[in-house]
Order: sequence, then structure tokens, then C-alpha cells
Amino acid sequence: MHSFVVSAADDFSAHAVTELERILAPAPLRATTLAPGALLVSVARPRDEALQLLRNRPPIFVRHIFPVDAEAPLTGTRADLTAIAAAARPLLVRVPAGSPVAVQARRLAGNIAYTPYAVKENLDPILCEAGLRPEIRDPEWAVSLALADGRCYIGVSRVADNLSAWAGGMMRFRAGDDDIARSKRKLLEALAVFAVDLSGVRTALDLGAAPGGWTAALVERGIAVTAVDTGQLDERLLRLPQVTFIRENAERVRLPQRAFDLLTSDISWDPLHTARMIVRLAPALRPGGRAIVTVKLMHRRVWATIAAVQDILAQAFTVRGARHLFHNRREITLFLQRR
Repeated sequence: MHSFVVSAADDFSAHAVTELERILAPAPLRATTLAPGALLVSVARPRDEALQLLRNRPPIFVRHIFPVDAEAPLTGTRADLTAIAAAARPLLVRVPAGSPVAVQARRLAGNIAYTPYAVKENLDPILCEAGLRPEIRDPEWAVSLALADGRCYIGVSRVADNLSAWAGGMMRFRAGDDDIARSKRKLLEALAVFAVDLSGVRTALDLGAAPGGWTAALVERGIAVTAVDTGQLDERLLRLPQVTFIRENAERVRLPQRAFDLLTSDISWDPLHTARMIVRLAPALRPGGRAIVTVKLMHRRVWATIAAVQDILAQAFTVRGARHLFHNRREITLFLQRR
């Protein structure tokens, strides 16, 4: 058995375990809760084999995962820093010399007399001694540490194997003073998680745009946006020549064919209704055009809802990715490509 620390939204932790059971089948799997939204999962598969399976079939509800390569007992005192360092040091030999490495420590439970940042400060010099480069932005490797009640779980792995470059998959964006809506962060996270290249995107269709958080994020990237909503778009956006506002219900709007490179939608509708609307408007996208769409999840029918939505979207799109993002609530975000 090899163990992994798994992060997911607390409300969807059971669904994360279900996914892991499906992806890692037929190997037996055991999950215990370390803290809300954090699980210790043990599976009867070799460490690297399990990570490869998860890379091949990225789960929807697992935001972050790291292998447990070592453990250190915690007393809650600053003496823990020495114990953690002693347990982590031998693991660094698996990292190629000169690699950028992030130390990502999270306190999950228990009372400790130091901060997770103090763990990072203590380990960074050890990384340098090992010929590695401490890094926060764009690391290739991560030393992941989960500070649980009485025990620290430690893993050294490629960031790509962790499913997120952010500790616990908690991707945070600095709020701007002039941000139109918090929903902007949801789109920014989707662009990052799905590695969406916007360099060839000139035009976008934003459905359910008001007040304009997603429209603003796209305009900031040099994209001309047609925003559709029955609500009012923020006045600052209405003054921009790159923004065309259509005050209409997205379900009824008529649009020219093949006019857009990208379609975005963040609408709080019935998920099947949303999927049918996206399919109806698919001709407005050029062939090969992409879409980023949030889909609400029906209570107690999560898997049935996801399957039904994907069946509808398959009429016009290929699903390139599906994740429950850190900025999602009771919804998932889909990354689609028009056929």
C-alpha cells in the first residue's frame, strides 16, 4: 500500500474518493479524513503507477494530491522543524540538480507553535545545500508537507503529478481595486488549470456576462468580447470599444455563425438547460473553437448530472477537461472544443 494526501472541497470529498476508486481500480483503496477537505488515501498500487493513472485520467473533484514518501512526528513545538527537516532531507536525492522546487506546507489540524511558512524557511537552505533552487512561481518539483494532528506527511514529486502547482489546489489571485466581480477569479483559474492558450483568440462570446467579471478578464487579454445578458453590464465595460453588449436572454439570442474563437458561460441555470443552450450556440464558434462553461450540480445527483451534461455537449463538443475548481461552489467547470 502507498499513501497519498488528497485535497478536495469538503462537500465533495466523498466524490473525490469515488473517482479515485474508479481510476485506480481494481486496487483496494482506504481513505481516512485528516481535516475537512483533506484525506489520507492508501491504495494497493505502486506510487508512480498510481500517479501515472491519475495523469492519464485527471479526476474532477481531486484538486491536489501528493505521495507520502516520509512521515515525521509532531509535538507542536519548534523542535518539529528539526524533525521535519531530517525526514525531508533524504528525499531530495530524487530531484535533478538545479531544478526549481517549491516547499508547500499546510497546517491541517492540531496546535503548533510555528507557521507553515516557518517550515518553508527552514527547508529552503536545505534545498540550496542539495543543489536545488527554491522557487514559488512555476516550480517543476514540490516538497509537499501536510501538518496534521501529531504527524507531518511529506512527499517530493513533480508538480505535474500533484494535479496543481498550488498547495492543496487552492489557487489564489490578488484582488484588484477595480475588479468588477469576484467571478473573474473563477475564469482566471480555469485558464490556468486547463492551460488555455489565448494567443490566437481574437473574439469571444460571453454568455450571462453581467456584471462583467469574465468579460473584463478577456478584454484585459486583448480580446474583443460580445457580452450577452438580460442584466446590466458594468458601465466601465460599456465604454470600451472592444465590448459589444447584447441585452438579451442567452437562450434566445441569435448570432452569426463562426464569428467567435472562444465561448464562455457562467450562468446559474439548470445544468441540462445550460448544456442544451451551449449546443444551440455552438455554430457561433469557429470549428476548433473552445469554450469554458460552468455547470451547476444537482443535489444528490452529481454523477448522473455530469454524465447527462456530457452526453448533450457531445453533440457539438469534445470535452477537454472537467474540474471542480477552488473558486467553484456547487458547480464544475468544463473546457470544451467545438468539433
